[in-house]
Amino acid sequence: MYNVREGMAMLEPCSCLVALSGRVVRWGAVAALLLLGVCAQAQEKPYNVLFLMSDDLNTNISPYGDPIAKTPNMDKLFDQGVRFDRAYCSATTCIPSRTAILTGQRPQTTGVYGPKPEENIFYTKRFPDLVTLPMLFKDNGYRVIQIGKISDTRNDDPAMWSESYKKNLRFHENYNELPTKNGAEIQKRVDENSWFYAYWAEVEVDNEELLGDGAMANEACEMIKELAKSPDKPFFLGVGFKSPHVDFSAPQAYYDLYRDVDFDFKHDYDNKIKPRQDWYIGYENLFDNTDAFISSEFRPGALRAYYACTSFVDAQVGKVLQALEEAGLAENTIIVFAGDHGFLVGGHAHFGKSSFFEPVWRTPMAMVVPGVTQPGSSTEGMIEFVDIYPTLAELCDLKAPDSVEGRSFVPLLKQPDQAWKDAVFSVNNAGMEFVRTDRWKLVLTPKGKPMALFDELNDPDEETNLVNDPQYKALVASLKARIDELHPEPKKS
Repeated sequence: MYNVREGMAMLEPCSCLVALSGRVVRWGAVAALLLLGVCAQAQEKPYNVLFLMSDDLNTNISPYGDPIAKTPNMDKLFDQGVRFDRAYCSATTCIPSRTAILTGQRPQTTGVYGPKPEENIFYTKRFPDLVTLPMLFKDNGYRVIQIGKISDTRNDDPAMWSESYKKNLRFHENYNELPTKNGAEIQKRVDENSWFYAYWAEVEVDNEELLGDGAMANEACEMIKELAKSPDKPFFLGVGFKSPHVDFSAPQAYYDLYRDVDFDFKHDYDNKIKPRQDWYIGYENLFDNTDAFISSEFRPGALRAYYACTSFVDAQVGKVLQALEEAGLAENTIIVFAGDHGFLVGGHAHFGKSSFFEPVWRTPMAMVVPGVTQPGSSTEGMIEFVDIYPTLAELCDLKAPDSVEGRSFVPLLKQPDQAWKDAVFSVNNAGMEFVRTDRWKLVLTPKGKPMALFDELNDPDEETNLVNDPQYKALVASLKARIDELHPEPKKS
C-alpha cells in the first residue's frame, strides 16, 4: 500500500524514481508520471470513519492497566493507535456529552446539561442552524449510518443520518423471557434511602444476539460487509453499545470470568467521606435526580456486574473490528473508540455518573488513523469531547463550521508527546461546572459559587477539598474566571 497522507514521507516506489540512471531517464519520466498518478489517487481517496462508543464506560479496562478487567479486544485496538490518557467528556451524563460530540459545542452554548424532556428532541429541530458532525459527512457524499446509541435524543432524527438502526438499543424483544442464573432480573437499591437502583441478570444464553449489544454488533458486522461492496463510497459508521450502562445484564459466561474475584475490597469509603461530608452532601442535595452513595453491601455485586458487562461489550467491539479487517476496509478507516463518560462503582462511596470526580469525567479513548498514528502510542495531552468534531473534519479534509468550539488535535495524533491544552471543561446535569488544568480542578455550584478545589498532582484521589484555604483564593478566582469566559453572561454567585 502506498501511503502518502499528509505528514508522511512517500514510500520507496514513488521516491526511488529520482535515482534512475541517465540511460533510462526518458522511461523514468513516463514511469514517474504513472506512479505519481497512482499515489495521487491513493492520497485523494477519503478516509472512512468507524466511531465506536460504549455507555458509562470508565478507565477500568486493561489498556489503562486495570489488573482485573478482561478486555483483550480493547487491548488490541488501543495497541493499533493512540491511547488518550487524559480525554475528558464535555458533560458527565449521556445526552449532553453526546450533544457536545455531535455539535462540537459546549453545554454552556447549547444549553443541553442533562436528561430533561426538552433535550430529547431531534438535534435538527433544537438546533436548526447547526451542521452536526454526521450531517457534515452526509453533506460531503458520505453514507452516514447510526447503529445503536451515538446520538441520544431517544428518537431517530432522519436529517442526521442516512440510516439509523436503534431498535436493538436495549434488549431483544423477548428479553424478559430469557433464563437467568439468578432466576430473574434482580433489582437492588444502592441504598435504602436512595431512589437510585441497578439490577443485574446472568443471562443463560449462548446466542449473544438475544441481548441488545450482541444484536447491534451483528447488525454492524452485516453493515460493514455491505459497505465493502461499494469501496468508492466513503462511510461514517457510528456503533453505540449500551453496556456497561445499567441494567447490568450480560451472558453468564462473562459473569463467570469474575467468579473467583474478591470484589469486597474493604475500602474505607465511609470514613474517607466524613471529613468532607458537609460539602459533598450539599452537592448531592442540589437536585432531585442525583446518583447515590453506595452501600458496602451493594458494592461487591455491582462491581462484578459492571466488569462482566465491560467484558461483554469488549467482545462485541472485537466482532466489529474483525469484520472491518475481513472486509479489507481497515487500511483506509479511521477508528474512534470512547466511553461517553465515566462511572463510579464504589469510588468516593458513590455509584453512578453526573459528578465531577476523575473516574466520571475522564474517559477511555483511542484513535487509529492509518498513515498518521503510531501503533502502541499514548499521549498525556488533555483533550475534550468538543475537540472530536474538528479533528475528524480535518483528517477527512472537510471544513468544520465556524460554530464548532473545539480544537482539532490532529497535531497531537502525529506527535503525542507534545504539550497541548492547558485546561479542559465540563458540566453535570445539575448545572455544576468544572475546569481542570494539569494540576488543579475547580468545581462550581449551579449558581457559580466555588465549591471544591483539588490538587490533582498531590491528591489524585481527590480526598482533600482546598476551596476554603486562604492561600488558594487567587487561584480559585483565576480558575473561576476561565469558566465564566464560556458564558455570554457569567453566572452571579
